[in-house]
Amino acid sequence: MPHEKKIEINKAYVLLSGVMGRPYVSPEERASYVFLKKTEADLFVDKVERHEGPFAPQRFETLLVDEPRYYELDALIGLCLAAGAKKIILQTGTEEETIPATIRGAAPGFYNPDLAYWAAMVKTVRKTSSLDGISECRMIIPARITDNGANIEYGCVIPPDGSDPVNLAFTDLNTYQVWASKAPGWEPLLMPYADFWDAGGKFGFVLDIIGNRIVVNKDMAEKLPVPQKKESKKNEDVEV
Repeated sequence: MPHEKKIEINKAYVLLSGVMGRPYVSPEERASYVFLKKTEADLFVDKVERHEGPFAPQRFETLLVDEPRYYELDALIGLCLAAGAKKIILQTGTEEETIPATIRGAAPGFYNPDLAYWAAMVKTVRKTSSLDGISECRMIIPARITDNGANIEYGCVIPPDGSDPVNLAFTDLNTYQVWASKAPGWEPLLMPYADFWDAGGKFGFVLDIIGNRIVVNKDMAEKLPVPQKKESKKNEDVEV
């Protein structure tokens, strides 16, 4: 059951992804790992790197142990949820506790865990199946009204290869806001990939241009599965 109380975790060590710079999320369980002792965290990393742990690290991943920090439980859940975790495995000596990473249990904020998870898989596994996962997610798109309300314009960028401009997309509001601070006049729009595809994503896009950048060119975008549109919800403005 979700944790309802404000619980503090004293001096915890969070296992980090050296590639993404945020809590590591295992591909098998979508779990983040937290330790109460540094020696246990280091031993865990050593076993994983020698393929003796519960999972083998992704080919392009490195594991790091964060500095000890004091966490309120909802803040810890939010940190791991934002990285794409579905649960937290808290190592407490000889035992471990599994904590669900849910929006209900997390500190208030915007969370997009599925896209965060698949973006990390793209960076650390580098297989087309990870891109397929992105096509099932929602993403934040910069948008603005033009021509006295007649049209909607979406943020674009010229790719590194100098080809035609492609759409911008973001995993979370923090990354979006860093970009928006340098490009005023845009509003964040939360959009499922099926709608993003129609809005220009089918020609390629750049995800998280500031941060863990992922460039999807036109050839790659054309190979992504396009989910059927759902009629239940319209695109949503995201509060910033």
